[in-house]
Amino acid sequence: MYYLRAVYTVVLTLIVTVVSVFAFDYVTGPRAMLSTCVLGTALTMVDDRRWCVDQYEASPGPGCPVLAPMSTDDTARNLVAAACKPVSTAGELPWRHVSYIQAHQLCAQVGKQLLDTAQWSTIASGVTGLEDCHLSSKTSGPLPTGSSASCVTPAGVYDLVGNVWEWVTYEGGEDGLDTTLPPSGYVAGWTSWGVPSASATTSEISFGDDYLFTTSGLPVVAVLRGGFYNSGSDGGVYAWQSTLRPTDSTAATGFRCVYELPTTVD
Repeated sequence: MYYLRAVYTVVLTLIVTVVSVFAFDYVTGPRAMLSTCVLGTALTMVDDRRWCVDQYEASPGPGCPVLAPMSTDDTARNLVAAACKPVSTAGELPWRHVSYIQAHQLCAQVGKQLLDTAQWSTIASGVTGLEDCHLSSKTSGPLPTGSSASCVTPAGVYDLVGNVWEWVTYEGGEDGLDTTLPPSGYVAGWTSWGVPSASATTSEISFGDDYLFTTSGLPVVAVLRGGFYNSGSDGGVYAWQSTLRPTDSTAATGFRCVYELPTTVD
């Protein structure tokens, strides 16, 4: 039964990915002519390519029927509403109760995509003010986007660490090859392509005392990064959560989107 469920999950993810890629290609035509990032996104360089990453965790836009989703069903209602789009705006509650598959679709609907593990790691490595990131909640929930004013990258990307976990695409190892993830534990090793390579039973200060959660034998196609409002010291730049299926969601799962600018503009 587990094998069949795993196969179903992988097949479903592949179908959604193909559909999302076509949607992404369709929507991004005019955007390919732009030379600067649109409002709400920040220009970042990853592997000598220019990316416009959402400055804030995604929130439901004003055209969404459910402005504070409390289940994947609520998110599904928003997905089928033509006027509902995810936005990157300061001072809004982040979109929660969203699965990886739903987040993938939502980004594609606005001509963007989810960050992959390497992109997220590269951008998050510039986060300053880690002590200000929302990892220990006194309100048992996330803060409005951008509330942790010091938890920001030099480019102006807020809350990569804390507030809510962020879905990212798992790219496996270098050159897209699969990587065997270490067992759950404190991060004790890290690859250049943004994947943990070792874990330990005691915290490692060189990796921010961050923790990784993995499940042996579970097909990995999506990962959550950064930690959430109750992660405490377990959350951070290296925090990693890959025990959820692409169809799962929680009150602490969110996302942000990104799109690429052309390398040269005629």
